[in-house]
Amino acid sequence: MRDEINLLEFEIDKNFYAIDISYVDEVLLYPKLTRIHNTHECIEGLFILRDNVITAVNLPRLFHLKEINNANDMVIITKVSNSYIALHVHDVIGIQNINKSQIESEVFHCEEKEIKILDLNEIVALCR
Repeated sequence: MRDEINLLEFEIDKNFYAIDISYVDEVLLYPKLTRIHNTHECIEGLFILRDNVITAVNLPRLFHLKEINNANDMVIITKVSNSYIALHVHDVIGIQNINKSQIESEVFHCEEKEIKILDLNEIVALCR
């Protein structure tokens, strides 16, 4: 059993979050989206990347945080249950390699900041 986990850390409205790097396909600047109607409020739209249709999820909106939407916003392309999901975030900080013993209730501390680890399956379920 591995005692370490690699997490991609990112920021939304001065709050820090992380996801397991094994779900991450790539990180891009915020793309142009095709809006879709009659969906959950956190679904921003769709875009196509290398013949894959990707659903964009607005994490600031989902978490009821301030939506900045500037030119430097990014999306983290993830693959969950054979579907591509783009997570709209304000900034990507980098990769954290931490020991699992550092995690307390889905949170760990690094450089005097609290980082919440997100469960991508829960995010997908919340946006349905």
